[in-house]
Amino acid sequence: MKWIAAIIVLGALEIGTFLYAESLAGAFPVILFMVLTGIAGAYIARRQGLAVLEKIRMSISQGRAPGGTLLDGACILAGAFLLILPGFFTDIMGLLFLAPPLRAFIKPWLLRYFRKVIYKKITIRRR
Repeated sequence: MKWIAAIIVLGALEIGTFLYAESLAGAFPVILFMVLTGIAGAYIARRQGLAVLEKIRMSISQGRAPGGTLLDGACILAGAFLLILPGFFTDIMGLLFLAPPLRAFIKPWLLRYFRKVIYKKITIRRR
């Protein structure tokens, strides 16, 4: 239920922001901006994604668990998805997931979230 409410609120914010930006700059520049952020997001995500895949391969070949690198990959995937979606707020969130210094702040939160979800599933199955 929380996800549905978040999607509705995000959609309303995106539409409102799009209409406001369109009234300031016109439709063509706003649409061009959205297309360019989608292209840039796909390019950045591809470059970073390939680097993360190489780090994962290296970790596995050295016998180490690629835990942090897998979280980087999840952040890159989420960032690319958000940048490809049309909208200003999704672009900002996507850039946060793709910027390595900012990803350092996001990863601990994601780790806590995944642990919480996994713990819930384990305790439900034990009952």
